[in-house]
Amino acid sequence: MRNQETVCSVCLLPVRGRSSSIATKVLRRRITPGEFALYGAHELLFVYGTLLSGDRGPTGRTQRARLAGEARFIATGTTEGRLYDLGRYPGIVVPSPGEIVHGEVLELAIAARTLRWLDVYEGIVPGRDAHNEYERLLCDVMLDDGQGRRAWIYVYRGLLAAATHIPESRWLRT
Repeated sequence: MRNQETVCSVCLLPVRGRSSSIATKVLRRRITPGEFALYGAHELLFVYGTLLSGDRGPTGRTQRARLAGEARFIATGTTEGRLYDLGRYPGIVVPSPGEIVHGEVLELAIAARTLRWLDVYEGIVPGRDAHNEYERLLCDVMLDDGQGRRAWIYVYRGLLAAATHIPESRWLRT
């Protein structure tokens, strides 16, 4: 018998205690490659920091594992922007003409579900745009094979006074 847990129907994060009207029972499991075709409306996500598959730092470890089960790696690639080290995680600032950031392009099986919990992880609170540290934007990315695509990117909106520019434009904690 598979384990089920109660999760919030808005962000799909686990709900502790008794289930409520905003919670629903769902199976938590990895999405198989064949299921990508069943859900249609594939969305791409460009990751450049703690969600990179090769990142070994403690920040984002749980989210990396969850994302690996809900997305399929498409390619490595780049996007226009400037990468900053913010301490435990990086942030990309756009536009930054002439500068690129390296990352990975992922195809989300059920984009709405995955983007909801990623928004929570990135601290995005609907209706509080002026106070959010990040915003999710649809941006152009260039795959390493030369194909151009559009993908969701979490762009940093905070202050840069304490941030350090990463000149090599790659984030990887080992």
